[in-house]
Amino acid sequence: MRYQALKHHTIKLAAKANTTIDAKEGVILVPSENSKVFLHWTNENDKILATFTMTFPTRVEGKVKLINALDKDAQIQSIEL
Repeated sequence: MRYQALKHHTIKLAAKANTTIDAKEGVILVPSENSKVFLHWTNENDKILATFTMTFPTRVEGKVKLINALDKDAQIQSIEL
């Protein structure tokens, strides 16, 4: 049987907190159940180019800001491609 173990880690976001990650060539982000996380892509001047509300597993590329929109902590599983 052939398999490939995937690199992964957990991103923990406190209530109303945000963080920026570099997904490079791509990662799959899997939000915790009943969470509401905004994804923001920005330019060099921190101006928003695109936004997305992540409520289900999502593949992202490049630098992205993760924003927890709820008043409770959120966990996001990050799986590298």
